[in-house]
Amino acid sequence: RHILFQAFYSWFEYDGKTVKAHVAENIKPLNVFRIGKNIYSQLIGDDFCLLRGNDFEPIIRRSELGESNVVAALPYDNHRMLLVTEYQGLYLYDGRKITAFHTDIDKQLCTDQLNRAIITHQGHIVIGTIHNGIYELSHEGKKTWHFNTASQLHQNTVLGLYCDDDNNIWAALDAGIALIHTGAPYSLLSGQLGNVHDVYSIEQQLYIATNQNTHILRNHQLSTITGTQGQNWHLTHIDDHLVVGNNQGLRLITGENSMLVPHAPSAGSTALANYAINREQDYLIEAGYTNLSIYK
Repeated sequence: RHILFQAFYSWFEYDGKTVKAHVAENIKPLNVFRIGKNIYSQLIGDDFCLLRGNDFEPIIRRSELGESNVVAALPYDNHRMLLVTEYQGLYLYDGRKITAFHTDIDKQLCTDQLNRAIITHQGHIVIGTIHNGIYELSHEGKKTWHFNTASQLHQNTVLGLYCDDDNNIWAALDAGIALIHTGAPYSLLSGQLGNVHDVYSIEQQLYIATNQNTHILRNHQLSTITGTQGQNWHLTHIDDHLVVGNNQGLRLITGENSMLVPHAPSAGSTALANYAINREQDYLIEAGYTNLSIYK
């Protein structure tokens, strides 16, 4: 088991005891990639190579990739690797020939200066750029999301990417580290919402409790739940009912309307929790500004 690392004018091999330096006038590795048991490298101003013994042998001429550097080599399937180039988009290589891998953002990929790429555990392709943040593509090349400084990424230059066990994406930027939770069904919702205190997702709809109103997001449209004006503290799903803790009391939500729960205290509802002793003794405990209420 060896560790390989490189500088721009040499590469090194560490076997756990000693470091062996490899220096050759014509071998200037820009980067090094491992796929399976093979080691590949894009040489500076030169070809894409495979390491055989102590030599990097050209397998794809630079001219075949539009004179662009390969910035990532990734396992695409059992027979092909995906090559991500700096300015000429993506290619597939089967060991004999290369073919263009077309996406629905080919134009952007040729102008944003690609710099890093990884394959997620789901087989999606995540690409970090120098000028325009991070893209994710499906295995077939369809864009699934894009984050840049216009959508809360702190900086557009991506220097490293990592996919963790939960399929979240960590990005090393010029200005710190960014974390993208790819499993979340919602990524960014902008607008005059006020301060958000709680959210609840049910049946392809997202309810949002804020200090101004409770809103519902469905079919990409944001609507206000009537009767929820003012401070809203929590959204709680009880059996088949969704209730919101409003400053005027606990309100039952039906569609885009709400009504006060009968006999609920009027001094606000800041939290609601279920407390079941057994099937016969099932309670709701509610905190408010002046009362602690129990519902049976």
